[in-house]
Amino acid sequence: MRLTTVPSFWMHYREILKILSNKEKKKLKHFAILQMSLSVLDLLGVGLIGIIVAISTSNLRGLKQSEILGKLPIFSNFSINLQVLVLSILALFFLIGRTILSIIVTKKVFIFFSIKSSEITTTLLRGIFTKPVNILNRRNTSEYVYLLTRGTEALTLNVLATSTVLIADVSILVVIFVGLLVLDPIVALFSGIIFGILILILGKYLQSSVSRLGAHAADAIIKSDSYIREAILSYREIIVRNREKFYLMRINRIRSAYSTTTAKIEILPFISKYVIESVIIVGSMFIAFLELLLYDANKAITMLAIFLAAGSRVAPSILRAQQSLLLIKSGLAKSTSTLEALMNLALEDNSASLDSTSSQNISNFTASVEISNLSFSYSNSSARIIKNFSVTIPPGSKIAIIGASGTGKSTLIDLLLGLLEPESGSIKVSGYEPRHAISIYPGAIAYVPQEIYLHEGTIRENVALGFEPEAIDDELVWRSLQTAQASSFVSLLPSGLNELIGENGNNFSGGERQRLGIARAVYTNPKLLLLDEATSALDEVTQSLISNALKTFQKSETTLIVAAHRLSTIADADFLIYLKGSEEIDLGDFKSIISKYPEIINKLDK
Repeated sequence: MRLTTVPSFWMHYREILKILSNKEKKKLKHFAILQMSLSVLDLLGVGLIGIIVAISTSNLRGLKQSEILGKLPIFSNFSINLQVLVLSILALFFLIGRTILSIIVTKKVFIFFSIKSSEITTTLLRGIFTKPVNILNRRNTSEYVYLLTRGTEALTLNVLATSTVLIADVSILVVIFVGLLVLDPIVALFSGIIFGILILILGKYLQSSVSRLGAHAADAIIKSDSYIREAILSYREIIVRNREKFYLMRINRIRSAYSTTTAKIEILPFISKYVIESVIIVGSMFIAFLELLLYDANKAITMLAIFLAAGSRVAPSILRAQQSLLLIKSGLAKSTSTLEALMNLALEDNSASLDSTSSQNISNFTASVEISNLSFSYSNSSARIIKNFSVTIPPGSKIAIIGASGTGKSTLIDLLLGLLEPESGSIKVSGYEPRHAISIYPGAIAYVPQEIYLHEGTIRENVALGFEPEAIDDELVWRSLQTAQASSFVSLLPSGLNELIGENGNNFSGGERQRLGIARAVYTNPKLLLLDEATSALDEVTQSLISNALKTFQKSETTLIVAAHRLSTIADADFLIYLKGSEEIDLGDFKSIISKYPEIINKLDK
């Protein structure tokens, strides 16, 4: 992942707010107002502490009743000790109550944004599922994993949730400053200046550091995950080539850089903590000296107590605010790529919805394909792979796509599946665009890729990919395995259909993985089946058995479209699509194509 320039806070924050609905923005506003309201409880608590100290000094001067509260009817009959006790209980009620309420509100804020994080992940996946495969190939797997997990967490929890909590701490600072300003403008101005300068200096230094470090950390995470994945998946080649040391050193170098960056980020809040503690101590001594110079000892003691009480609330608030700003800055850096992906993949085309159409009966599906004036080229290439190509494929036919490597066989398969968008022209499957046909006729179209991906789970779950375990029909699974010539080896496994498959099916041979992939494709009894070199890892006998089994599908008007290199796979095709390269495509039955291009025989696997 390339490091992207982190935009200014407010510009980035405004972009982030666009991902929230109006209802969610309203709820966010309510959280902010509630957080600000709670700061009044702090002011009341600190004010009561000041009154308690003033009463205590009255007692030291030998007064039997407080000069402050003695005139109030409710306190007129109270002794000084009782007044202090009552006010102490009230101060504790306000300060502890404020803390408890803040915890409750903060918990609700983080729960709200945690749920939003999962919604954003779903939205991103929805966008990914609706984009052409060539667009998705611009990022690697590790980047997508990061975007969908850590990136969304940084976006919602580190930025949105933390900024909401930040409002509470800023509110405390503002409210207590206003309270001090009313009681003693000199103390208030001194406190405002000293803490203001402190916040500006720390903010400028720490936030610029964490923004830079956060971007480097995000980049290191993606690279680290990518290289670890590469090392595990390339295990055999690495061992045979004796390149273990290379990967160990490369991964160690990246992980070391990431650990160092993380350590630097983690230590930044402690810098604020130590500096703020020192400032409060020095500030208390200065205020005590200043008050003694300007006023009597009683007021000096009272204002010092108020400053210390206010400092006990202000210092943690400044520290939390500083940490929140660092977390937000780090979150902004870590979520930049996620926000970009969210805007590009999910929000640019609201019309592309996976749930916009209702399913229809598969019996209404006609396995016909109509290609009209189709042209396609990749964005990174000026040369067209396909140009003005037209053909009609009737139901129940078998079509073979042949050609040398790189001529566009897999590209044509992807176009037929709607995984790529034509540059011009159109493709209709059963009268609809491919993705629309897939949406309204689920299971009617199936595909077997060159490389079969088997996820960690049972054979049953892999064959019935995308179905809930309780909805899987074992009879259909066995039928599919039989068609794919896989039932014999599956039945010999200790757990049968419950046999666990390792990551990417590494505990099965290449041929077994391909047969399981074919079984997966035929599980839904499709009417249009596309195979992209799907039998390349099979021996000739097994391939022949599968070909014969697939022929039974054509009896029920199933159309087979096969990209292949094997002569035996294409010999019985109704007609061939020969991709000659350089935009040239020829059509014809097997005999006509072979007679016209006899060199094909030498290029095909026997």
